[in-house]
Amino acid sequence: MKFVMQIGIGTENSAKLKALRRAAEDFYDDFDIEPFDVDTGIDQPVGVEEAREAAKIRAEEALETGEADLGVGIEGYIENIGGEYFLSNWIIVYDGVTCYEGGSGRSRLSKSMQERLPEEELGEVIVDEMGEDLREKK
Repeated sequence: MKFVMQIGIGTENSAKLKALRRAAEDFYDDFDIEPFDVDTGIDQPVGVEEAREAAKIRAEEALETGEADLGVGIEGYIENIGGEYFLSNWIIVYDGVTCYEGGSGRSRLSKSMQERLPEEELGEVIVDEMGEDLREKK
C-alpha cells in the first residue's frame, strides 16, 4: 500500500495553498492537502512574535481538526523598521509533538501601501495594489 502524506493547513487562502503544494512536491511522492478556515484571533500580525503565534494556532488547529499527519500554518505579517513597513512570512509545520518553523526575508512595501498600514488589513492593501485577489478560497 502506497503512503500518502496527509497535510492540513490552517487557511483556505488559495495563494498559501499553492505555495504549500509547491513545497510538498519537493518532499513527498504522494500527498493530500486539506484546508481549514482557522480564526487566529489576530487580525493583522505586526511583528514576528504575533505572526509566529498566529502560524502556530493555524498549524495546531489544522492538525487537530482533520486527520492529517502534519499541520501547517503560514502567516504574513508587517514589521515597522526605521519608520517603513516591510512584508515577511512565518511558517510552522507541526507533527503533533514538534513545531518546525522558519521565516522569510523581508521586502519593503511601496510608499502607497505603507501609507495605508497598519490601519488596513495587509491582504486588502495587496489586492488593491495588484488589482487581483490571489487569496480566494479554493
